[in-house]
Amino acid sequence: MKIKNTILKMLMIMAAVIITGCSKTDRKNTTVQAQEPAEPEWNTDDGYICVLFGHGFEEDSEEETVFLNRLEEKFGFEENGGLILPVFYEKDLNSRIWNFSDYISDKKIKGIIILGAPANTHKVLSSIQDSYEEGIPYNIFSLFPTDNSILGQEMTSNIVLEYELSIQDETEGRDVDQGPNEETTEIIINAIKYMSTLNEVLPVSWDLIENVKHITGTRTVRHYVDSIAPIPSMNHFLIKAPVTEGSDSEQSKNDGEVLSEEFDLEL
Repeated sequence: MKIKNTILKMLMIMAAVIITGCSKTDRKNTTVQAQEPAEPEWNTDDGYICVLFGHGFEEDSEEETVFLNRLEEKFGFEENGGLILPVFYEKDLNSRIWNFSDYISDKKIKGIIILGAPANTHKVLSSIQDSYEEGIPYNIFSLFPTDNSILGQEMTSNIVLEYELSIQDETEGRDVDQGPNEETTEIIINAIKYMSTLNEVLPVSWDLIENVKHITGTRTVRHYVDSIAPIPSMNHFLIKAPVTEGSDSEQSKNDGEVLSEEFDLEL
């Protein structure tokens, strides 16, 4: 009887090995098709991505018109059932940033992206924050700001992102073109895409740099450090500026290097 039981167990083990081997062979020979990432679903109940077009991003040049047309084609504007609620600093707010909170007061907002933030933008955002007992329930990204209060920007935005001036640019008093061009347009599109996927407010932490990479791709990015109080900011970031005409060629190449990988989430 013991011999029969032993033989029976051996047969069962052999059968299991054969079945397992066949399963592994089947798995090896099975071709798995890569699936495209699901497109973010959006409807008016989710709220709009409000884009404030500030200094350098208005409709008064050919480059800016092309830029606006590209955003409208990519995402659509609110008046046509699209994702973006556009607000133009000069045209819609009469060049008074204080009108911004009233302009968006009756709109459902999923997030705000400010391009070329005018002076005192941080004060308006602070007043909007004060209108919520538990804080603004959406994210605010400030890209390429001109608001001269660095601390104010950092206090009222989840992410602040701008170009880093090279030493030669600073020495010679040159500014980097932060208006609409091929690179800034790509960054802005990435920011809108990424914001559309966020369902929670980003906490201020050192880990924010990982969130910023969704916007900048693999471009060189670092924390902003104030020259007076050399303490890095947790939510203010600098990216290497494009090559500036007249800069030392090799240094400019290194400073302006842009890697090829991009944040890829199609709407």
